[in-house]
Amino acid sequence: MAKTITATELRKRIREVIQGAQFQGEHIIVTVFNKPAVAIISMHDYNKYLERKEQQIQSKAVAKRRSQEYGKQRGSKHHQG
Repeated sequence: MAKTITATELRKRIREVIQGAQFQGEHIIVTVFNKPAVAIISMHDYNKYLERKEQQIQSKAVAKRRSQEYGKQRGSKHHQG
C-alpha cells in the first residue's frame, strides 16, 4: 500500500522519501492541497510499469489486427457466395 505525504512534508524529508522508494520499494503519493498530485516509485517499479504498458499496447495492436483480418475474411467470403 502506498504511503501519502504532503508536498510540504516532502520538502523536509526528500532524502528519506527517495531512499524509501529506491531501497525499500515504497510507493509514495504526494498530495498538494489534499489531492494526490504525483507518485514516487523506484526505477525498478517504474521499468516494470513501462514493460506492462508496452505489453498492453502490443496486445491491443495484435487484437485489432486480428479483428481487421477476420473482418476482411468474412467480407471476402460474403461476396463469393
